[in-house]
Amino acid sequence: MNCWIRSDSKREAERIAKGAIRNDGWHIHSLHDSFIAEKDRYADDPKILELYERAEMEGESYLFNIWPPEPQEEDTIH
Repeated sequence: MNCWIRSDSKREAERIAKGAIRNDGWHIHSLHDSFIAEKDRYADDPKILELYERAEMEGESYLFNIWPPEPQEEDTIH
Protein backbone atom coordinates (compact mmCIF):
# COMPACT_ATOMS: atom_id res chain seq x y z
CA MET A 1 0.00 0.00 0.00
CA ASN A 2 1.24 3.45 -0.83
CA CYS A 3 -0.18 6.79 0.11
CA TRP A 4 0.52 10.46 -0.39
CA ILE A 5 -0.70 12.93 2.23
CA ARG A 6 -0.47 16.70 2.08
CA SER A 7 0.61 17.71 5.59
CA ASP A 8 2.91 19.98 7.57
CA SER A 9 4.85 17.03 9.03
CA LYS A 10 5.54 13.34 8.51
CA ARG A 11 4.01 12.59 11.90
CA GLU A 12 0.73 14.29 10.98
CA ALA A 13 0.71 12.60 7.56
CA GLU A 14 1.13 9.19 9.20
CA ARG A 15 -1.71 9.93 11.63
CA ILE A 16 -4.03 10.93 8.77
CA ALA A 17 -3.09 7.90 6.67
CA LYS A 18 -3.48 5.43 9.55
CA GLY A 19 -6.93 6.81 10.35
CA ALA A 20 -8.11 6.62 6.75
CA ILE A 21 -6.74 3.11 6.30
CA ARG A 22 -8.44 1.90 9.50
CA ASN A 23 -11.71 3.54 8.43
CA ASP A 24 -11.57 1.47 5.23
CA GLY A 25 -11.35 -1.70 7.33
CA TRP A 26 -7.66 -2.48 6.81
CA HIS A 27 -5.22 -3.37 9.59
CA ILE A 28 -1.72 -1.93 9.58
CA HIS A 29 0.97 -4.43 10.56
CA SER A 30 4.00 -2.24 9.94
CA LEU A 31 5.22 0.92 8.27
CA HIS A 32 7.85 0.21 5.66
CA ASP A 33 8.97 3.71 4.75
CA SER A 34 7.98 7.32 5.23
CA PHE A 35 9.48 10.32 3.47
CA ILE A 36 8.65 13.74 2.14
CA ALA A 37 7.72 13.13 -1.49
CA GLU A 38 8.69 15.41 -4.32
CA LYS A 39 7.00 15.52 -7.70
CA ASP A 40 10.22 14.87 -9.64
CA ARG A 41 10.47 11.42 -8.06
CA TYR A 42 7.44 10.28 -10.11
CA ALA A 43 8.24 11.93 -13.45
CA ASP A 44 8.84 8.56 -15.18
CA ASP A 45 5.65 6.90 -13.89
CA PRO A 46 2.47 8.68 -15.08
CA LYS A 47 0.12 6.54 -12.96
CA ILE A 48 1.99 7.26 -9.74
CA LEU A 49 2.45 10.91 -10.72
CA GLU A 50 -1.32 11.16 -11.02
CA LEU A 51 -1.71 9.86 -7.44
CA TYR A 52 0.86 12.36 -6.19
CA GLU A 53 -0.94 15.22 -7.97
CA ARG A 54 -4.29 14.07 -6.56
CA ALA A 55 -2.82 14.34 -3.06
CA GLU A 56 -1.60 17.84 -3.88
CA MET A 57 -5.13 18.86 -4.88
CA GLU A 58 -7.31 16.81 -2.50
CA GLY A 59 -4.94 16.31 0.44
CA GLU A 60 -4.75 12.51 0.27
CA SER A 61 -4.25 9.73 -2.25
CA TYR A 62 -4.01 5.97 -1.67
CA LEU A 63 -2.86 3.01 -3.73
CA PHE A 64 -3.88 -0.40 -2.40
CA ASN A 65 -1.91 -3.27 -3.93
CA ILE A 66 -4.10 -6.34 -3.52
CA TRP A 67 -4.05 -9.86 -4.90
CA PRO A 68 -5.77 -13.14 -4.11
CA PRO A 69 -4.24 -14.80 -1.06
CA GLU A 70 -2.22 -17.94 -1.55
CA PRO A 71 -3.61 -21.09 0.06
CA GLN A 72 -2.16 -21.71 3.50
CA GLU A 73 -1.12 -25.07 4.95
CA GLU A 74 -4.16 -25.19 7.22
CA ASP A 75 -6.62 -24.49 4.36
CA THR A 76 -8.71 -27.37 3.07
CA ILE A 77 -8.55 -27.41 -0.73
CA HIS A 78 -10.91 -29.59 -2.79
